[in-house]
Amino acid sequence: MLTLTLHKNGKKEVYEREDANLIEMEGFFKLQQDLIDAANKNELTRVKSAQMQIEFIASLFKENGVSVDDIRKGWKAKEFDDNCISLFKEISPEDFEETEPEEDEKKEKK
Repeated sequence: MLTLTLHKNGKKEVYEREDANLIEMEGFFKLQQDLIDAANKNELTRVKSAQMQIEFIASLFKENGVSVDDIRKGWKAKEFDDNCISLFKEISPEDFEETEPEEDEKKEKK
């Protein structure tokens, strides 16, 4: 289940939808590659990166009537990174796997 929470008129509005399908997963991979390509060409700014991510997320919730402007106005700036990561983890969890704390400790001791 993908969940998007927006702040509207002092209230939280929650949008839910089924898990991403393979076409949407491929769209996420394309987003990642587009971000990498733009960075490699020194064409990636923080604004462009944020815009690309917001556009992708809006496309996931278009059937819920969510637009790019809805997300821009409905997310608090301090929530942006956490919200993106939370949604992206649901689409491609293996891209966000964390190492075990024991493994990190072993690496530090070497």
